[in-house]
Amino acid sequence: TDIFAQIKTTAGAAIPHSSTLGSVATITGMSDSGKSTLEYDADIGKASKTKISNMEDFVSLLKTSNIASPNTVWAVVHLEDKPANIQVLQLEQAADTGILTVKKIHKADFSADNGLIATCAGSVSPWNTHLGGEEWGVPNSLKWDSAVSGAFEKTSDIGRDVLSLRHLGLHDDDLATIKNSWTPYMHRWVNEVTVDDSSSVTSPTITAVKHYSMGRYSIELPYCVDSTPQVCYITDDSNTGVLA
Repeated sequence: TDIFAQIKTTAGAAIPHSSTLGSVATITGMSDSGKSTLEYDADIGKASKTKISNMEDFVSLLKTSNIASPNTVWAVVHLEDKPANIQVLQLEQAADTGILTVKKIHKADFSADNGLIATCAGSVSPWNTHLGGEEWGVPNSLKWDSAVSGAFEKTSDIGRDVLSLRHLGLHDDDLATIKNSWTPYMHRWVNEVTVDDSSSVTSPTITAVKHYSMGRYSIELPYCVDSTPQVCYITDDSNTGVLA
């Protein structure tokens, strides 16, 4: 049974809650003595020892293209967590009251693009797709190069951002092993989710991609200006933004 906001690995296995992880993630990922809760994991998922996110940051409501099912609405839900996840909910809207009822949960599969980290706010494109961006939770890319001053030397140097590697099972590995399989440059890109239900509402075609040509930085959200292909990138981590 699919559980809303449960984040799984690319193989479909439940990701463990931070309190049950090994030494590296427990020490560097969850040490925050100044707070009563443990950062973004809080107490969610402790009972089952699996990761249940409470970081629903944005929902795109997309129209159906299925003529036979005009009351269908698609909710694409961003979970701004480490790692992140995007779930697609099939909703049915009552014609008389407008009330939305959840019928089924689908996953947006970003495994071909190395998964997601901290998907922040989003927007609905003029062509009825979900647009979002990876904002934070990614280790400093400059320090990934061992030749620079202050470069990471061990996994604990990554700090809490090591939690972002749980979907790959790398959170407790040594830094050399992580570098063989992963790099920060896999993240902080614009992402897009398309739901095509023209042939079937119960089994839609869900396409999930990252747009590398749109540039890499701490993306709060991409927003389309009017109905043209022009996109305004907005960042939340500093006072910068760009129109492209």
